[in-house]
Amino acid sequence: MKKCQLISLFIGKIFTLSIAFSILVGCSTLIPTKQVSPHEVSVSELGYYWFVRNGSLDWSSLSSAEAQQNLTATLTINSEGIIERVELQGGGNEIDVSEHQLAELSKQKFSPTVNNIDKQPVRLTVSISQH
Repeated sequence: MKKCQLISLFIGKIFTLSIAFSILVGCSTLIPTKQVSPHEVSVSELGYYWFVRNGSLDWSSLSSAEAQQNLTATLTINSEGIIERVELQGGGNEIDVSEHQLAELSKQKFSPTVNNIDKQPVRLTVSISQH
């Protein structure tokens, strides 16, 4: 084979490999990522996964009627450190959380600890006593 033919063959193989690589990379972005379910944790276990950026949770967005009673809140912290779901219970009854209240509570951000490099979402239940 002549030098020119070898170069042409070599360039053709590189071109074919680059197309195959592009297809593989493009297809890998189409594969859906597995949604990670929140891990159920206790209040004391939360510190293993996440910490509140400003030091403590602020429940002041609750209405004055809600603030008069002892409440139980079940909340979900997603992989971005944002409260994405809140369920309130008070006096044995479920209390509706308005979109505004959820938006206010979601402004409070959590940061992952060094133990939570995968940013594992968590779900926990806390007692709220406001007087």
